[in-house]
Amino acid sequence: MYDVLIIGAGITGSFLAWELSRYELKTAVAERENDVACGSTMANSAIIHGGNDPEDGTLKAMLNLEGSRRYEEICRLLKIPYKKTGSFTAASGREEEAVLEKLYERAVERGIRARLLDGDRAREMEPHLSRAVTKVLEIPDTAVIGPWEAAEAAMEEAVLNGTELFLDCEITEIRRTEEGFLAVSGSGKAFSARIIVNAAGVYSDRIYGLVCPARTLSGREEPLTITPRRGEYYVLDRMEKPFVSRVIYPVPGAKGKGVLAVPTVHGNILLGPDARDIADREGTDNTPEGLAYVRENLDRILEEVPYEKVIRSFAGLRARGNTGDFILEEAPGVPGFINAAGMESPGLSCAPAAAAYIRKELIRPELLGADFCWKEKPSYIRRKAPVVMAELTEEERNRIIREDPSYGRIVCRCEQISEGEIAAAIRKPVGAVSIKGVKKRVRPGMGRCQGGFCQPEVVRILARELGIREDQVVYDRSGVPFLREMEADHEKV
Repeated sequence: MYDVLIIGAGITGSFLAWELSRYELKTAVAERENDVACGSTMANSAIIHGGNDPEDGTLKAMLNLEGSRRYEEICRLLKIPYKKTGSFTAASGREEEAVLEKLYERAVERGIRARLLDGDRAREMEPHLSRAVTKVLEIPDTAVIGPWEAAEAAMEEAVLNGTELFLDCEITEIRRTEEGFLAVSGSGKAFSARIIVNAAGVYSDRIYGLVCPARTLSGREEPLTITPRRGEYYVLDRMEKPFVSRVIYPVPGAKGKGVLAVPTVHGNILLGPDARDIADREGTDNTPEGLAYVRENLDRILEEVPYEKVIRSFAGLRARGNTGDFILEEAPGVPGFINAAGMESPGLSCAPAAAAYIRKELIRPELLGADFCWKEKPSYIRRKAPVVMAELTEEERNRIIREDPSYGRIVCRCEQISEGEIAAAIRKPVGAVSIKGVKKRVRPGMGRCQGGFCQPEVVRILARELGIREDQVVYDRSGVPFLREMEADHEKV
């Protein structure tokens, strides 16, 4: 019997697992994919937003403020990259300037550092800003992180402290019991749990439907529905002088924050996304229409965009709920079943605060036992910082190579990743089991050649470390031969 079963190991589920692992609880996580961070967490803009965009009185507004203010310390604890870039929201003309001024006033009211700059001053700071831009809102505390790195690190911390993670475990049945729930996977794995937290992303309405076919929401007549919203991106190669140094937003519209330019923690630039509602919950293919939309709209706020530096394009899905806000609540009439649904933007920014909110406000202690209280564990294990050879001094590199020569064999030339780093990413507690899993953790294949040189060697290392044949190595999903999925993936480039 588990105290809590979390369904979904994206950024929300992973941060919740980490949050709960600090306490005397028996917690499990069931994830349908073979790795953490395979859905929206793998394909988003990677921004920790300042918090002035969400409407007053929403969970988005409250949790964005709290989450963004915690991230720098969280990334230090998790030993993952964090970069405070600042941001510009660019307006062209009086109508957009009026929206900008409202966003500025909201920032001031919420205690967010902000200032308004005229177009000329802004172009001195960001030379590629369009000449049509007349005013910008600067939020200096906007930051960027590695979203999948954050989820993997949070889940590793949780696992080290007793959380049980079950991958390739899609929940297909949930029954209510006297003690709580019985959740069963498609493979027959059964979980008895007092409380279930539904953090299943674009599938969260379907998971809710397993226990409550009406998918009722508190105070609303319409049931919970999730619509996948696809966003397409370009990735620019690293350049000697980055194209932009800050996150550049347009004035936001009805479908979100618009098409952005985002410097990443690893030195690339993301361009995108568009925003198109689709029916396919697996629809992550790029489209000519989507990428054309990105270019057309980006060219309205930036000039001389170096599209010749594009090394990749990709698409991700956001789990858009039908309430206009996050859906964080205990299901009406289903005690102990908690929905964490509709965690679209700024879901990444809010994730640590959302996890704390679920623990404090939604997990009722009386469901965990008459004598239960939130008792922190007396000791807490911290994960070790991964070795990143490219960031070490020559003396540090030589010391590590003397101890393990595999750290001296470079596998990925673009990113300067060694065999030792790849092997460590596979061996760790929440380790990679696929080519894409290795790529997420230590970046071979993320550079200019997109795996053209290093991928065969990554396959060899995975096969050796997992004790399987090379033709059994998967690119991404379990059971799919890597050559077939690699061909499909490269069609998106």
